[in-house]
Amino acid sequence: MAAYAPGQAAVESMCQKVLSKRDQFSEPGVVIRAEIIAFAKSVAALDVDKDAKIAAFGALVDAMKTSLTTQHDVAAFVSALEALRGQARAGDFDGDGDAFADDFRAAFQRAVAAAGDVDVDAAPELAKLTKIGRPVTGGGDDDASDDDVMVDEGHEDTEAGLKDPLTTALLVKPVTSKKCGHTYSESSAKQYFKGAGKKCAVFGCSAMLTFADFRPDKAKEVQLRNLKKKQQRTQRTQAEDVDASDDDE
Repeated sequence: MAAYAPGQAAVESMCQKVLSKRDQFSEPGVVIRAEIIAFAKSVAALDVDKDAKIAAFGALVDAMKTSLTTQHDVAAFVSALEALRGQARAGDFDGDGDAFADDFRAAFQRAVAAAGDVDVDAAPELAKLTKIGRPVTGGGDDDASDDDVMVDEGHEDTEAGLKDPLTTALLVKPVTSKKCGHTYSESSAKQYFKGAGKKCAVFGCSAMLTFADFRPDKAKEVQLRNLKKKQQRTQRTQAEDVDASDDDE
């Protein structure tokens, strides 16, 4: 096997070091977008001037688009590094000095350009945010939009939508499969999917999984926090109602 040229070894080593931390690049964006959605739901429920709500939703849409654009740029950067690492292993970047720097720069620019332009308007997160704001900003039947938002909230932030399919308890440190998108608590996934692959425990899913297929799900963590806050508010309201009833008696 031929020895690496210094440039090849440098490129592969650099790409490998950065790619080993790729999850750290995307996780903050996932949390930010989940928080934007959660905040939008809170804004929609506020009893304030409509113009203030419209302004708030405009700012949230801008923030969501910025986050989605950043997500695309990060994904393009990661894809470019993966491409360069493969090229280095294949024998590219065997020059030195200015020639090496020029070759690397040109290859990196080509790899980034291959990711294409971002289309944030087609992103599900932006569509979801728009749906939440529609009763406030207009663009459809208010009553129908309200119903859509309520169904959407019920699917994500209710206890039933945030349970581990193995333990049926609320998720703890949620991890989601890259293959099928189903979410488990970290501890139950680690125990159930250890060793050889097993079929996903969600009814109707045929994906064969190992624990290596799972990644921390920051969006689900945000939804769990929102659920717990909602439950705490409900408990406080119920306690206040009981106190008021006792005073009336």
